[in-house]
Amino acid sequence: MAAAIELVREVVPAFELLRVSGMSPILAGMIGLRGDVLPVIDTSALIGEETLQLDARMQFLIVRTGFRSFALLVDTVEDLVEIDLRRLVHPMPGARDHFIQGVATLGEEMVLVLDLEACGNLDAVTRLDDLQPSLQGEGAMS
Repeated sequence: MAAAIELVREVVPAFELLRVSGMSPILAGMIGLRGDVLPVIDTSALIGEETLQLDARMQFLIVRTGFRSFALLVDTVEDLVEIDLRRLVHPMPGARDHFIQGVATLGEEMVLVLDLEACGNLDAVTRLDDLQPSLQGEGAMS
């Protein structure tokens, strides 16, 4: 997974977060960082995969968009690379494509590029839960 570096303020080792009962699984919880309370978005859940289980190797990307500051929970930050955004391939349309800017090819590897501005719109992020039952029913045979 990749994201625009100009919106990432810092990368910090993941630490315990506050989980709130009834919160969307996409929102892993809340953290306190230098006096600010930040929502934490689980990047795996955001793209439709299993939620991440917090461990010592994970990191928080602290992001500031026009909407707000928030943290992205990621497995690890591996490298900083330049991606030509004009060469992004746009994924097939779906409920979650709003949060994906496109797919980039780095050598032999394909990488999802997140749209951090869209991720900062927590109202849209949490609405994904409302879409889940209807998405699971799509394509079902009766």
